[in-house]
Order: sequence, then structure tokens, then C-alpha cells
Amino acid sequence: MFVNKVTPGFVISSFRPVKTARVFRFRLLQWLMFAVFAGLALAQAPSGLTVVSATNVKVQLTWNGTGTSYIVQRAAVGGAFGAIATVSATSFTDTPIDPYGDYTYQIVSAASSSQVSNQVTVGAPPSGISVAAPAPIIGSTPSPGYGFNTTLALDGNGDPAFGFLWADPNNKQDYTQTQLMFRSWNRAQAKWNPVVSIAVVGDVSTGGHASTSLAYDSATNTWALACEDSTDSVRLYTSKDGGVTWGLKRTFSGYVSSPSLGAAGGIFYMVFNVGGQGLTYVTGAKGADPSTYQTVIAPVPAGMSIARTDISPSLAVDSAGNPAVAYYANDSSGTGNTMLFYWRPTTGAAPVKVLTTDDTVASTSYVRMVFHNLNPRIAFGAEVKTAPSGAHVFFVRSDNGGTTWQSPAVIPQDGESGADYPFDIATTSQDAAAIAYGVNGSVGGGACGNPKLARSSNLVNWTVCSAPNTNSFNLYPDSIQLAFGGNDKLLLFWFNVGSSQADTGVMLYREPPDNQSTVPVMANLLDAESSRATVVAGSWAAIYGSNLSGTTRIWNTQDFNSGSALPTALSGVSVSFNGLPAPVYFISPTQLDVQVPANISGSVSVAVTANGSTSAVFKTTVVTNAPSLFYYAGGTKIYPAAVFPDGILVGDPTQTGVSSRKAKPGDTLILFVNGLASSPSGNIISSPIAYSSPVTVTIGTTSFTAAYAGLVAAGEFQLNAVIPTSLTPGEYPITVTVQGQTSPNNVMLPVGP
Repeated sequence: MFVNKVTPGFVISSFRPVKTARVFRFRLLQWLMFAVFAGLALAQAPSGLTVVSATNVKVQLTWNGTGTSYIVQRAAVGGAFGAIATVSATSFTDTPIDPYGDYTYQIVSAASSSQVSNQVTVGAPPSGISVAAPAPIIGSTPSPGYGFNTTLALDGNGDPAFGFLWADPNNKQDYTQTQLMFRSWNRAQAKWNPVVSIAVVGDVSTGGHASTSLAYDSATNTWALACEDSTDSVRLYTSKDGGVTWGLKRTFSGYVSSPSLGAAGGIFYMVFNVGGQGLTYVTGAKGADPSTYQTVIAPVPAGMSIARTDISPSLAVDSAGNPAVAYYANDSSGTGNTMLFYWRPTTGAAPVKVLTTDDTVASTSYVRMVFHNLNPRIAFGAEVKTAPSGAHVFFVRSDNGGTTWQSPAVIPQDGESGADYPFDIATTSQDAAAIAYGVNGSVGGGACGNPKLARSSNLVNWTVCSAPNTNSFNLYPDSIQLAFGGNDKLLLFWFNVGSSQADTGVMLYREPPDNQSTVPVMANLLDAESSRATVVAGSWAAIYGSNLSGTTRIWNTQDFNSGSALPTALSGVSVSFNGLPAPVYFISPTQLDVQVPANISGSVSVAVTANGSTSAVFKTTVVTNAPSLFYYAGGTKIYPAAVFPDGILVGDPTQTGVSSRKAKPGDTLILFVNGLASSPSGNIISSPIAYSSPVTVTIGTTSFTAAYAGLVAAGEFQLNAVIPTSLTPGEYPITVTVQGQTSPNNVMLPVGP
């Protein structure tokens, strides 16, 4: 909060000068939360629109209202609203829906099209590139260990959740404090749930193999997450409340590493490597006593030694709920050859050799397996003797449940960029496939960004490039995870280390739904405190549209890295007015709040850059004066965001539900105004700047001149107004006028005796 002076030397003690300064829609007395107002709804307008629940099948809505009939309107994100139903109740269930669609809803009174509710958005993560888990700032830089060994699974709606490691969380090269983390997507709120810290697992190796594995069982709505710990053990954690809380199910000890999990029908399946023993398979019911879990050591194939314990195995569950494992084993003859095997642990059958004798491999690195129905598809890393020199990532499949296997296909490289660990594979409902992989840093010449992404519609011919707009990301991420969500659209997660929170942590590329662009679209630009289409230089403005950001947040202390300068980019989102950068306070997929640059006027061109793309130019008009009062909703009322000299909020306590009081004749009010006049932009206001032009305050029909007017924070003017003694108790519209321009009259001042 900034210092606010009502007269020289008179300080409102509730506000303190810190860099995360209050600007507009600001928190007053630590309880007035950030909210979006686009104007005052009429008394009978529907309000309080809320998402009761949202799945990939239906969305349940409820709202408040006194009308007899309502029109439910829906818009695909980036599209226009259209009516989908007319109802007499104050609730509605929208079904069926596109399981991968993103929708915004609003309710309109059938009696008046001007009576419109708030908007709510539901759906999957934002299209394009976003930061699914930005690394916390430690000291002055984002923590470079936030995102190791990311592991991905989809919930019952097909929405993503992921586990990962936060290595060295104190940035002191102390890996003994490494934490196991989890995050999931909230479809009903269209945002990520808070990151959950599950446990400290200690100094866990993250090089060359997987240390974590996540699985979801839709039959019991249970998450399972396995992770190595620093005692050469693997811990199995489970959560039955959507990942909010976790419990340790069992610890598997004795030189144990590289867990791989699966789950189906109330049963979990896991494999891991055990030093000196090879591959171990464990299974049990989710609710069973862990001591009853079945444990089986993988059989040694004829002519081979035990499974390679330096390479992670891969477990997957087919459409019938049966597990299978892909893993490597060495030739026991001492030739150094390594073979890839496929094993069905529940059948009692011997492991099946995936590659022919002529395809024996060396320098193996990794293996990942998925199923299309009952048929396994495997990506593996190796040097196959019959393959071209330099090939390192391959694809192989079986079309008869793993009994016999096709010849391996080489996954193409991007120019001279060598394919390398880590990698992952995913298949669509139509048996198309994608493989994402890292690049050996010693070679180059690629034309595309990173991670590399190979795709095939027939599992024979592969093309390679990358997800759009990934040119700035690391060649060799520590972890990559793939899945196809609803409508067979790709979800690509990877760990990246960059220079800011916008490119450090767990990254996400979500493939857009058909015919949906990720380019930001500006639909409107309004004064931040009213629905007025003109703005003032130095004032705060709200931009509305779609694809405006991949995340939702306000600025924080870490965004201020240039002394007193306000940040002009948040999480890769920036805005320009006539080419001038605008300070950015709040970002979300559908709204941005920015400060208009100083020293501009007339018709100006505005553009938003997000998701690596820039919007079409939007024209707006910048004027000299256009005041609007900062305000807040107190129950069904709209009150000025004003305080008394003692810091108490102005309002009717029977409506606000918090500590507040009505104004009285003779009281001094401290009002805050946006757009009172053109003002400086882009920097913290360290001390008030007096405004010399007279400002008229009107309460009801009584007008008087403000006792004080001055700029006290970026884009925020303060007025001191003494309530006329002639006012009688009641509620009055309150406005301010300067240079012939008057604020909207939708703000009410409660006056008591």
C-alpha cells in the first residue's frame, strides 16, 4: 500500500509504502479482495453466478435473482455469447458439452437485456504455452530446481495433474531438503489448484532415470504418487480427496529406484528396480493393508541376465485394466548386447523379446510405453545396430497384444539436432501417436523449438518439429510428459530453467481445440472503474478478450526488479499503447488491467502480446479528464472505496458485513479516483503530487469543492471531502467533476444521523 495524505503531514495509517502497491480494485483494510466491475447492475439483475460443478459431460450453474425468467448465455473462449436456454429457476445444467472446450457463461434477465450477471469460465487449461507451476523466487531469481522429474496423469475428466520434485528449495546446493510436490487442474474454476507439498524426500537422484511416477484410479477417485527417497527406498503416497491431502501408504526399501505406477478398477500396479535383484512388480487393492501387497521379481528371459537396474522400466495399463511392463535386460553371454522386453506380470507368461536378434542394442537410455486399447506402443532410446548412425529414439509397436512386434521405426531428428533422453509417448483414440524428446546439446542446426515433437497418424511415417512458439526453451529439459486430452488434443509438459517465472518451472503446451487460435484477441478496452470507453493517460484501464494470458495473477514483489519502475510484463504478457509499454498489474485469460502510458492523447493503437503472439491492433481514445470513483460491492450496494481519517471503511455495516460506518455531516471522507487527470506512468509515486484544478464533489444534489486533491499512487488520485452539514440521513449518489467531466453516478454514499 502507498502512503496517502489527506493534508500535508496527515497520513492514513492503514496504507504502507511497499512495492506491491495498491492501485485499483485494491484491498482495503486487508479484506476488500480484488474484483472485476464492469458497471453497476440494476437492482433486479441476476448476480452471484457460480459454478456448482463441472465435468467433461456437464456444467452445473446457480445464481441469485428476483426475476421470473432468465436467459443462459454461453461463449466458447474467444467467441461471442449465444443463448443456450431460457429458464425460470435460478439454476441450470449445461449438457452435453465438448469435453475439451473452454466456456464462459453469463445470465441475462429475460425482462431486460441490460440486466446481466457476472461471468464464470470453466474448462481445461489455457491453449498455447503457459507456466503450469512457476518456480518460486529465491533471493532474486526463480529456483532452478523447481520441476525436476515431472510426472503426469489425467483425472476422470481428462484434465491434467502432475507430480514433481523441488530440488534444493533454499538455493544453497543442499539437496537433502528436496520436496515432492503435486498440482492439479480445477475445471470448475478454470485454474490450477494450489501446489501441494507432500513430503521432504531428500537427495534424490534425477539423472538418467525417473524418480517419480503418478497414477489416477477413476474407479475410486484416488491418486497414487511414488517417489524415491534418499534412503534408497521408494515411497508410495495416496490421496482420496483430489490431491489436497496425502498419506504415506508404504515404503519399499533396499536399493530401490525408478518407480513406474499404474492404476485401474481399485487396484494399483507398480514396478521398480532393486539393486542385485532386477525388476520387482508390486500390486494391491487401494484400500488393502500394505502388508498384503503381492510382490513378484520379474523372470529372467532365456539367455539374458537380470533386468537392467540403471534404466527406468515403464508400466502401463491397457483398456481392460491389465498391466504390462517394458524393460531392458543384458545378454548373459558377455557380448554387451541389451534387449528390450515386454512382460505381462498377471498372466504367468515369460517376457517377450520386443526386438529381433539383429536389432540388439547398446548405450540404452530410456523406455516409455502406452496402450492403444489392448495393444502396446513403445518409445525407447538406444543405439540400434541396424539403424542409421546417430539415431537415438525409436518407436516400436505390437498389434496383437504384445505377442509379436513390428520392426522399430527411427524417430526423425530436427536437422542435425540429435534426439535424446528424456522423452515420452502418447497415443490418440484413433491410434495416432506423438513422441516428445530432448536434444543432445553438443549438436545443433535444428529449425524448430524445444522440446522436439514427433507425430504420426499411421505409426509408420513420422514428422518432427516442436510445439509453436517454443524457440526460447531449453534443448535438454530434465523431464518431458505427454498425454492426449479430450478431442485428442495434445498436452505437453516439460521442465525448463530460464531467467524469470515466465520460463522457469513446469511448462505446458496445450494444443488448441479445432479452429481455435492461441493469438490474443482484444474485444474491448474500458476505464478500470467504469464502462466508459475512453481512458486517461496515467490512469488504469481494463482490457477484455480471449487468449490474453496463460495464467491468472497480479504483480508481486519479484516483478519489481528495476527500482521504482512498475513491471511492464507479467508471465510473458505485455501491452503497448502506440508502441509504448504499459505497466501490467493483473493478467488472466480474459482480462488484463494496465496503466495507460503518459504523454499520449487522441486515437491510439493498443496491442497485447501473449502466448508468443501479438494481437491485432485495437483502437481506443485517450482524453485529458474522465474521472471514476474506485468502489466496492457491499452486499447489494455499491459504495465508494473510501475511508475516514481513522482508517475505518465508509459503508453501511448492515450491508458490508465488515467493520465500516456511515458518513455523518461534518465528517471528512478520503475518496480515491481513477482518471481524474493525466498523470505520470510507469513508476512508484513516492510522495503525493498536488492537483491544482478545482474538483467538485456532488452528494445527491449538494455540490462542493474538495478540500484536497492529489496523486498518491500510480494512477490513483485522492480527494478529501467534508460532508455538508445540510445532508440528512439516507443514501445518495456521489460523483466527482473536473474540467467539466463527471464520474458515473452508480456509486452510493450512506449518510447516517
